[in-house]
Formats: sequence, C-alpha cells, structure tokens
Amino acid sequence: GQCPKVKEPLPALVPATPSMASEGQIPLTVGHATRTESVFGLTVVSHPTFWFYVPYALTPDLPLEFVLQDENHNEIYWTKFVASSSSPSVVGIELPSTVASLEVGKQYRWYFVVKCEPLGSPVVTGWVKRMSLNPSLKNQLDQGTLEQKAIIYARSGLWYDTLNALAKLRQQNSDNDLLIKDWVKLLQSVDLDAIALAPLLEF
Repeated sequence: GQCPKVKEPLPALVPATPSMASEGQIPLTVGHATRTESVFGLTVVSHPTFWFYVPYALTPDLPLEFVLQDENHNEIYWTKFVASSSSPSVVGIELPSTVASLEVGKQYRWYFVVKCEPLGSPVVTGWVKRMSLNPSLKNQLDQGTLEQKAIIYARSGLWYDTLNALAKLRQQNSDNDLLIKDWVKLLQSVDLDAIALAPLLEF
C-alpha cells in the first residue's frame, strides 16, 4: 500500500549521537537525526528486542520488514510481517531464540522498513553491540524484579535493555502513572517524547 504523508519520520527508539561518516554508522532517518549522526546502543542479552515508531495506522497492505546483519554484512535474521492498529504505534521486534545469539564484543547492524508502494519505503538503520556481563551485575539481574532490572540497565548504560524492560513494565501496568513518566523521560532523553504515549505492539 501507499504510506500517507506524515510530519514525524520513521524513528528507531535508539540514541542518535554525532558520528564521522567514515565510521559507517549513518542512519537513513531516525527521530531528528541527520546523516552525520550514529544510531547506536548497547545490550547484554543474547536476543534483544528492537523498538520502532511507525507513524501510520498499521494495515495488512503496509507490511513491516526487519533485517539484522553482522559486521561483515552477513544476514543473521530477516522477518516480514503485518500488524493491525488503528493509530500510529511503537512496534517491538524480539530476536527469536532460534536465531544465533549475538556475540559478546561484536557489533550488528539492523534495518527496519515499512513496505510502501509505489513511492518508496521508509527505512531506518542503526547498530547494536553486545557487552559482557560481569558476575556482580549478573547476580543483581538474576535476583531483581523487572523494575529493578530497568534501573540496573539504565545505570549501566544498556539502552536496548533499559528500553525493553520499561516497555514490558508499561504493557503489564498500562495505567501506572509512575511507569508512564519513566517511559516518557527515557524517550525525552533521545528527543522522542512526542511519540511517548503511542500504543505498544510486540512481535
């Protein structure tokens, strides 16, 4: 189908930071990012979840596509799916357990596409790097509640894991004002507060 014209682009819920073009970490579009910004975040989990804002009502004629590649451009995972939502939504895509685990210390590039015809499909791209988990932090995470894990992830600078923990808390407690404020504050930190109250969908 054809994507309607919107003011907001197709952003990933990932920080955009200044980057030299030679680094190769150049997004096509993300939030208020430009071609001189890098979309990048850290994780300690083997199969992270990636979150994106789709600024259209989701219908079967606008399929969504997600691709994950390693540093050598080898495809690790590819999926194409349709979603249904009467309003713009934040979409989460979990890397399935059937896919090989992300390797510690390695960077991976992802692409998220809304398949629009015939005028071209909006694309956002960025990077994720898996970090090692020290024994002390692992012990805290193993014993912590989801809310405690979100705090630990945030203090450790683990963007993907912080975002996913808060997203799951929001899904479980959709009327909790404190969690909503935490979610909004997190998105404000990457200039995405305008989309903070969009509904969450996970695949």
